[in-house]
Parts: sequence; C-alpha cells; structure tokens
Amino acid sequence: MEDRPGPLGEGVTRCSGGPRWGTVHTLAGALFPLSLVVLTVVLQWFAPWTTDGLRYDRNGILHGQWWRLITGNFVHLNWPHLALNLLGLIFIWVLLAREWSPLRWLVSVLLCSLSVGLGLLMFDPRLDWYVGLSGVLHGLFAIGLVTDDTLQGLERYGLLGALLLKIGWEQFHGATPGVAEMIGSAVVVQAHLYGAVAGLLVGGVMRVGGGRMRPMGSGNGT
Repeated sequence: MEDRPGPLGEGVTRCSGGPRWGTVHTLAGALFPLSLVVLTVVLQWFAPWTTDGLRYDRNGILHGQWWRLITGNFVHLNWPHLALNLLGLIFIWVLLAREWSPLRWLVSVLLCSLSVGLGLLMFDPRLDWYVGLSGVLHGLFAIGLVTDDTLQGLERYGLLGALLLKIGWEQFHGATPGVAEMIGSAVVVQAHLYGAVAGLLVGGVMRVGGGRMRPMGSGNGT
C-alpha cells in the first residue's frame, strides 16, 4: 500500500487488490457527468440537425458512418426524453459514482455506448434508428453495482436483482408503463439489455483488473 497525491491534490491510497480505475474527490468526480449534461443539452438545443447527423442509423452505419454507433446515445427525441435520462444520470452519480475518476467515467461511457450500438447493429436488423442515453445508463448502473465497495452484500445483490428483474420484464412485456407516453415514442428496450450486459462485463474487468484506489479521509494534499 502506498500514499500519493491524487487529482486536485487530495491524498489517495493505492491498495494491492481490486479495480485500479480510481476514485477522486467528489468535485473532480462530478466534472465528467456535468460535461455530459452540458453536451446532451447543447445537442438537443440544435436538434433536429444534430439528431439527424448523430443518431444510430443502421443504413448510415452500414455505409461507413461508424461514429453513429456511439453518438446515437447522446442525442434524444425531445426535451422530456432528455430530462428523463439526465435524471437517471444524476441518480447513478449520487448513488454509485460520486468518486469515479474522469478516466473511469470516460472508459465506462464509451464502452457502454459502443456496446449498445454494436448490439443493436448485430441483433436487431429491423431497427432502422435509435437515440437516447438509457442503454448507457443501464450499463453505468451495472458497473457501479459491481465495483462499489461501499455497498454491503444485501444492498449489492438487492439492487442487482432489481436491475435484472427490470431487464427481464422489459424483454417480455415492454417498457415501464408510462415511459413511451412521456417521450412520445416506443422504447427500444433491447438497448437497456445490451447496456446492462456490457456494464456487468466492464465492471467485472475493472474489479479484478488491478490495484484499488480510494481517497484518504482528510482529502489534503501530500
């Protein structure tokens, strides 16, 4: 175990077991989700131009527009759709991700985004287009459940069971009642499945991939 300066100068203890993706001071940990909020709001402000150019579009992807596999997750149908997803992002940040490092946020969001896009491309050939952050949010939630050491066993498995129950319900019965009416469109529940599966895999890799880093109590520089 060793102590060394962390982001923004706070002390960080590095241990020998667990994920090495790092935790940081809450302020630094909020920078990435806040940036994501700003990005999605700006993209929605300039819709429909941004939506048309960035959404997951199967035909466009098959003709070389590969960026749509990722960018489709950051544009939305309308303001209620965006607001619902941003509430989900805030919930995940408060509950599970307040001390994630910017690197951990970046890796998690990009891998979950790509997994959602590839999942739709490979397994849903009849889906022409898709927008929204909800698939990525399911992945981030799964990563948090797997990697958060503050969760007790009952909490972890209870939340994991709730996530799996929600995913299973959606695959057989469709989206949570009222959501489609709120956003004015059908919900692509397959994206939630692909995001959650990716999150469990990414979280597992993070958990076993190296030394765990956590802030020291005082948060002072060393």
